[in-house]
This record gives sequence, structure tokens and C-alpha cells, in this order.
Amino acid sequence: MDYQSLDPGLPAPVTAGSAVNGLLANSMTLLGLGSMLKSVFPSLAGQFSTSQISNSIKLFLLGSTIELGRRSWQWIYTRFRPKLFISATFLDGDPVHEWIMIFLAQKRVWYHARDYTIQYKTSTQQWGVTVIRPEEARTQGDVKDVEELEETVSFLPNYGTPQLFRWNGYWVEVIREAPQTQGLPHEVKTSTGAGTLRLNLYTLNQCALRDLIQEAKLYYIAESKQQVVVRSLGVNQGMMHGIFGGHGKRQFWTDIKKKPYRPLDSVILPQGVLGSIVNDAREFITSEHWYTRAGIPYRRGYLFHGPPGTGKSSTVYALAGALGLELYTLSLSTSGLTDVTLQMAADNIPKRGILLIEDIDCAFPSRDDEEEQKQAQAKASASRVAENMMMGIPPPPGRSSVTMSGLLNVLDGVNSENGKIFMATTNYVDRLDDALLRPGRIDMKVEYKLASKDQAAAIFNRFFAVPEEVQGLSKKMPYEGSVHHPLADEFASRFPDNEFTVAELQGYLLSFRMLPNMALNGISAWITREREERLAKSEREKQRKAKAKEAKEDVAAQIAPPGMPPMFQGIYGLPPSPAPGSTVVGVPPPPTSNQSGLGGDKNGGSDKLTRAPPLDAPTAEEMKEMKEL
Repeated sequence: MDYQSLDPGLPAPVTAGSAVNGLLANSMTLLGLGSMLKSVFPSLAGQFSTSQISNSIKLFLLGSTIELGRRSWQWIYTRFRPKLFISATFLDGDPVHEWIMIFLAQKRVWYHARDYTIQYKTSTQQWGVTVIRPEEARTQGDVKDVEELEETVSFLPNYGTPQLFRWNGYWVEVIREAPQTQGLPHEVKTSTGAGTLRLNLYTLNQCALRDLIQEAKLYYIAESKQQVVVRSLGVNQGMMHGIFGGHGKRQFWTDIKKKPYRPLDSVILPQGVLGSIVNDAREFITSEHWYTRAGIPYRRGYLFHGPPGTGKSSTVYALAGALGLELYTLSLSTSGLTDVTLQMAADNIPKRGILLIEDIDCAFPSRDDEEEQKQAQAKASASRVAENMMMGIPPPPGRSSVTMSGLLNVLDGVNSENGKIFMATTNYVDRLDDALLRPGRIDMKVEYKLASKDQAAAIFNRFFAVPEEVQGLSKKMPYEGSVHHPLADEFASRFPDNEFTVAELQGYLLSFRMLPNMALNGISAWITREREERLAKSEREKQRKAKAKEAKEDVAAQIAPPGMPPMFQGIYGLPPSPAPGSTVVGVPPPPTSNQSGLGGDKNGGSDKLTRAPPLDAPTAEEMKEMKEL
């Protein structure tokens, strides 16, 4: 409505828009922006009217004022906002993250979730929840069906939805960020971890947060008594993310598996061997103050060496279960692993964790053989690259670049002195560098041999429990907790000493789990059959190597063109050709009675070309002359 038309004496009403325009116009007038723009940009002022320039400046000043106000409000809110809760973040890959996740699953925090992902259960840890229907709606048959289903299927809720639950009189909010994915747009996306967990505890009492974590830890320990937690390196998330990914630097040991607890008496070793290992490890765990007073780094190293199948890995898992420690397994041949990432992964192992490196001899040679192996690998690599380029095959992906010095730095590092236990297994101890085996890095070396007669009897007793009515008549074995079976001596007498591994013997006895008499009667035939198979396998291996050698020579002869340089002839396994212009010294054989000229016979028949006999091997002086040429 036009108020001035009603009464021309009334002033125009003041609106918000007119007030802003007036304020900006007055600001421009006071600052002299209009005249300044005309003097500085006369050509620009001629193209645009004063009102257009004025409106543009007004919009600029308005936007700047709004942004200044927003940032000011953000600054004030950040510093003076009311703190009504305590927030805690738990990073994936950290043991505390697993404590909280298992504790929350026990509290059935995600019981009312409505969005699930169903996956088949594997040995890898999956953060699933138990789906329980109301007790009044479950029959006996339903209970059995549900239990069987939940043993094979994991119900993974949508953890991105915030959940609220009550704990000890406090309200707790759970927010779990979804895992990030990596991969090109046309590739299948792979997960880079399980996500990050955040708890908001609505109280100002910090002791409540400490009590919640303590309760979660105690529950985790109680649940893990009959299991061995095995953590391995999460390679899918990328090693570089661990270096430059902020919180991701703690996300190394994300692949979690749980194995059933293995009793110590299930590992059959010669008398006194297992007991000495267990006693040494227990004494180390309880001697931290002694190490500190003596000024000795608080760490311990074990090396188990011997043929495969003799019980090296079984000892490690049984020892971890008996001591209640977690295993951190690492393969030095992991793709993308470097000395830096190896050091960072080892630094993230908690106190009194066990770092296990199996088959450590396969990672790198000893320093004495390193130069020779480098030359052999260079030749083999050049041959493979040449053949792959001819066939259009791209080069292989990057491999591990861990060096011996990098591993030694990990074992000698400052962070290795917080009670960590280093264990390594190898089938060939003579291939290891002496620097790795020195005391302080490897403190206890245990040799594992092929099964003896005593071990055969102990394994027989382990498989076939003695009936209760005859236990009183049985004698004790030298192994703790084992009772002698009446047939064990006869079985051990038929078993050859130091010829078969413990794993091979266990594989045989598994076929007669409840039939000790049949196991005894069939042992001789099994030994004969195994020996024949070993002999046949050895013959097949010899034939395979001979055929491979012949095939390599044939391929080399086909690939290598005439006149190939000597350096490449060595790669393909060909003898070097003589240098151009050199004289090949040889004594021709005397002509036979039927030879004339180029092979014509004395009867005037057609000439026949005959293969020249092989030349004599050049002498040392001739070889020297050829090299000079």
C-alpha cells in the first residue's frame, strides 16, 4: 500500500531492505568508494552505471558480513557451548576397540536394529549380533534351529545408525562410522577397515568412562579364556594409509581370528622341551622389575627350527593360550611391506604381545649368500621380463621390500622393550644370518626333530583314552598328564625312530579314532606304503627336473637369435659364441677311405654332405686370446 498517496506528509515506511540499502549507501559515501572507483577505473565506470557498481559492492559487503557473523558464532559456540557429555573415540585395530564392541554386543545395544547384512561365518572376526526372539514365542525345536543358524550365519546390523542405551544409571550414545572403501569406479570396492566407534556418555564424571572401559575389559578376558586371539596385518586397507592417514596409523592389526584354546599336553614333544619353554616364558612375564634394575631390555626372543610338521606352530599357539597372550602374526613377504611399515606395525603391538614370524628364512638370504642370490635373481628377472615382453604380459606387482637391517631394527627398537615376545619359526636354521641369531635378539633356540618312539607312544595314548576300569593298572608316561595305554608299547616298537613327523603320524591315527587295535595292526603296512610313496615322489622329482632342464634349453634355443650378445646368451643358458674375426682352433679328423672332396665316394657317386665332428675344447691360452679379442 502506498501510504504517501493517502497522506503526502507522511514519511515512507522503513523496511528491512531499505534499511540495508541505506546502510550500505551511507558506508559507500563515507568511504568514498564511488568516487574512488570512477577515478581508478574511468573506462569501467563509463561502461557501467553508478547504480550497477553500487549494487555489486552492496552484494559483496553483504556476503562478507554474513560470513563474518557465521564464523564469529562458530568461534563463540565452540568455546562456550555447554558440555553435557563425555565423548570417547575407539580406533579400529586397537584392542580396546574389540573390548567395547564385544561388551556392547553382550548388552544387546543393536537388538532393535532394523537394517542387517547377512554373511556366512568364517574364522575372521565379524561384528555380528545375536538375534534372540522372545522366550514365550520359542519352542524347544525353535531354540535348536536358532542356535544352529547363528553358528553359521552372522547378522551384521547397520552400525551407522546411532543407538542409545542405559548403563549404570547413565545414558550412553553409540555412533559407529561406516568403513571406508577403496577401488576404482569399475572395480569391486574393498573395505579398508571396520570403522571407528564413538561413545557419548551423558555425564561429567570421568570416572564413569573409566569404569565402563574396565568392565568391558574384564568381560573380554572372561570370554577369551578358551580362545586364542590371532591378529594379522590388514593389507586391504593399504599400507600408505597407515603412514599418512591420521588415526589410521593405528589401524594395522585389523584382521582378527579366534582359535580354540589348545591344551599344552596336546603338544607332544620330547620330555622336558615344552616345560622349559613354558617356564622360561612365565619367568620372563613376571620379571619386569628385575630387567629394569639390571638395565637389560625387557624383551625375549624364541626361535623354533626343524622339519615341517614337527610341532613348531602348535607350540606357539598352545603357549599363547596358556599365558593368556595375543598373537600378532606377520609374513615378511607381504606385498607392499617396507622397513617403515614393519616398524610401525611392530610399534602398535601392545605390551606383552607375541609377534610371530613364520618361515623367517623365506624372507631374505643370509648376508654371505645375498650377493650371489642377487646376481641369480637379476639373471632370472631379466629372462622373465624379456619373455613377458615378447608375450605381452605386464610386469608383476610390487613385492615386499623388507631388509635384514630393517628387521634387526625392529627387534632392537625402543618400543620392543615393553615386554614384547618375539617368536620365529624356520625349516632351515642354517640359512639365517648370524646377526639375527645373536643373544638379545634370539634368546632361546629349540630344535624340533622327527618323531621318536616315545612320542609315538604318547600320541597313541592321546588318541585312545584308557578306560576308567584299567587306569589304575596303567603306568605313567614321562609326559605330564598322560596314562599308558596297554597297546602303546607295541605300537611304539613297530614305529621307526626319527623317520616320520608328528603330523604324519597324527594323520594316520585320525583314520582309527576309535579303533586302537586296527591302528596297531595297520602301522607296518602304512610305513611300507609311505616309504614307497616317498621313493616314487623322489623319482618323479628327478624326472621333472630333467624335463624342465630340457624344456629350458629348447626354449632358449628358439628364443635366442643368432649373433646374440654374450651377456644375453648367459641369461638363456647358451654357451657364448666366438668373437667376430677370431680363429677357432681345432684338429680335423683324418678323411676316411670313402671320402673325397665334400663327401663324394670313390665310386663317383653323388656328393653327400656329412656333419662335421665336434671341435676340441680350446686350451687356457686360446681362451685368454678369445677374451682379449
